[in-house]
Amino acid sequence: LVQLFHTTRSVVTALVLITLVGSMLLTNDTALLTFLPLSWFVLHATGQDRHLAFTFILQNCAANLGGMLTPFGNPQNLYLASAFSLSTGTFLIRMFPLTALSLVLLVAAACMLPSTPVDIASQTAAERPEPKKLAVYLVLFMTCLGCVSHLIPYPVMLVLVLITLLFI
Repeated sequence: LVQLFHTTRSVVTALVLITLVGSMLLTNDTALLTFLPLSWFVLHATGQDRHLAFTFILQNCAANLGGMLTPFGNPQNLYLASAFSLSTGTFLIRMFPLTALSLVLLVAAACMLPSTPVDIASQTAAERPEPKKLAVYLVLFMTCLGCVSHLIPYPVMLVLVLITLLFI
């Protein structure tokens, strides 16, 4: 992100827009769980910690406003689409104007940030993730996804994750 967007304003705008789009596809809660840590990492790595609160607030707004577009973006949308027998297309058409307005307002809010250049300080060897640990965490993540997808029973996933984390 930092290599593509070179200023605080554009990096934060990108993070907010990623959250907005993510909430349309992943649900608002999942988008926040995914993109808030990313934002912390990016802003911390670039020395822009003072913009964390503002960015997090915009991302929370983006997650809820983006999630309203799709029937699966917010849990209540599933109920509304079902209760009123709305097709996905009809739901999208009805919610698009509000989502478009939300997009404009979120970008306008992000533009209040300074347009100062940002760069990631070079990481030392101690800051780089260890490849073996990264691989283990990836396997644990896939295990959790397998549980959510009902491929792995919850008790099995819980025991695997807890024991693995204990030894790591």
